[in-house]
Formats: sequence, structure tokens, C-alpha cells
Amino acid sequence: MSDLGVEASRRLVDGRRRPKRQPRNAEESRRLLLASVSEEEWQRTVIQIAKAGGWTFYHSMPAQLGVPKRLRERLGALLKALLAGQVGQAIRIARELLDETKEAEKWRTPVTSKGFPDLLLMRGPELVILELKSETGKTTPEQDAWLDRWRKVSSARYVGVCRPRDEAEVRRILAPAA
Repeated sequence: MSDLGVEASRRLVDGRRRPKRQPRNAEESRRLLLASVSEEEWQRTVIQIAKAGGWTFYHSMPAQLGVPKRLRERLGALLKALLAGQVGQAIRIARELLDETKEAEKWRTPVTSKGFPDLLLMRGPELVILELKSETGKTTPEQDAWLDRWRKVSSARYVGVCRPRDEAEVRRILAPAA
């Protein structure tokens, strides 16, 4: 079983993302297993494959943005309301803060252009460009545009979208040099 399959199997056994019913056959079992693999897990697997094949890679790491000025102001207003004994006002501000922090907690990849591919891999003169998606993930128009641009680069050995079901193809593409 592949590294990806082992990780997904372990997750299903550990009780996370359990299928709603038992699979009817091996193919359905495989589909359920692949559907349980997140894009993040898939990316870790592809990076392991690339390292084993001697590839150097680039991936923009997500960066958490600092607390926005508006949140700091709202926290100050909450503290002021609490100190003034205005409980109703404090509760209203606290609810607003909870809603606002949901957005602030999201991670964002700091790139200068939306849709830039997830992985750029190089080994000697070879170049591979991969956009990684979960089984159900969809590319955005910006991602499609970037992939189209990269396909015009004559030195690119492979440019495309890869999903967990493509693991065998990814292993073939990123196999160690002969």
C-alpha cells in the first residue's frame, strides 16, 4: 500500500472521516479511501515522493496574517464596556468579535499572483509544475490560467493537476533518475 493509502487507512481506523456505510466492493473502498485524503495530506505525500526522487521543490508556505486594526479596536471597546459595567454592550461586541476572528484565523499563501501552482519541482534541467487537489477539489480560473502559461514553457517535463488517485502517475513522473 502506498504512503498515502497507509495514512488514509490509519485516519479511517482512528475514527476520523469514517464512511457512512460499508463499501460494497474493492473499487468503492478505494474511492472512499481516496476521498478522505485532504489536499494537505496529498501535498505531504507528493513532497516525500519528490524528495525520494532527488527533486528540489518550491512551495509557498502559508502565513497567518496579524490581527487587523479593526479587531484591536473592537477588543478595546469590549474591555471598556466591561470596565464600565455595560454587560449587554460587552456581549454584543463579543459576538461581533467571534464572527470577525473566524476570518482572521484563516491562513493565506503569500504570493503575488492568485492561482500560482502549489509545487515547482526541479532536477537538473527538468521542470515539473503541479497543482495539487483533493479528489473533489476544483481549480480556479486563475489556477487554470497559470497552468496554461506553464504548458507553453518548452522545458517543462510535466504540467498538470494531480489528485490522490494519480499517485502512481506522480511516482512515475518523479521517479529517481536512471
